[in-house]
Amino acid sequence: MQQKIIVDVDFHDDRCRQKAMKYVTCIIGINSISMDNEKKQMTVIGDFDAVAIVNKLRKKNYCTKIVSIGPAEQMPEPVEKPPEKPVVAPVVQKEKEPVIIYPYIPYYPPAHYSIISYEENYGSWFF
Repeated sequence: MQQKIIVDVDFHDDRCRQKAMKYVTCIIGINSISMDNEKKQMTVIGDFDAVAIVNKLRKKNYCTKIVSIGPAEQMPEPVEKPPEKPVVAPVVQKEKEPVIIYPYIPYYPPAHYSIISYEENYGSWFF
């Protein structure tokens, strides 16, 4: 069930107001939050625990008071018009070109061999 709570919050500047809104938004079930800077009131609408909001703000050292709690006002549902049938242009099918698929041939780097002749290094073979 949707409920609406109005809470008095003692904040001094925009930064405190933003922090208070940030702390309240982490509570699960909130649909909308609005603040009135002149009256220093926060209006919260959603399916939540009202005491949790006050406790959250009091833990962050904001002086809070509950002004009112009540059911949220239901917005009138808009009348839906039947959807109009869109005009569909005929789609021209293009002939698909054949796709050539080549098999995967892995790349093997060439092996480098070093050839040492016995005749060139004749003296290195004896100790």
